[in-house]
Amino acid sequence: MRILICDDDVVFMDVLRKHVQEYLWEHFIQSEVIAVTNPVLILNNAERYDIAFLDIQMGGADGITLAKKLRERNRKLILFFVTNYDEYQDDAMDLRAFRFYEKPFDADRLYSGLDKAMEYLDSTYLDVIIASNGSHCRIAADDICYVTRENRKVILVTKENRY
Repeated sequence: MRILICDDDVVFMDVLRKHVQEYLWEHFIQSEVIAVTNPVLILNNAERYDIAFLDIQMGGADGITLAKKLRERNRKLILFFVTNYDEYQDDAMDLRAFRFYEKPFDADRLYSGLDKAMEYLDSTYLDVIIASNGSHCRIAADDICYVTRENRKVILVTKENRY
């Protein structure tokens, strides 16, 4: 699982990252947490994320624009908006935001939101585990383009790889 935190306030971003990592550790969830202060870096790459925590007002690009771009990359993206500006709630809801937190956030409410996010992930993602070249790997069923057979071997093809 890949989690993005994008906020131009470094101190707040570090506090949020600490809480998210603590939650993941306590629930034995393996993930990669990427924390970025510049939203343009995210706009200019093609990375996909499962969960995103976004500030709304940032230099370079706003969180709503960033959320739209991230949603194009992963339609099942879980969006959390964390901001000082509650007037953006309607825009956030139009993007099917999972939660909207005002700064400073309540850690218990954050953990409750993460509980709901994990339930959502468990119910919407289907993974396929395959053995390939002596190791096992997990592939999201949504990433599979097609499966075929070649010379008595099953070949599974995704957008990025061939197994």
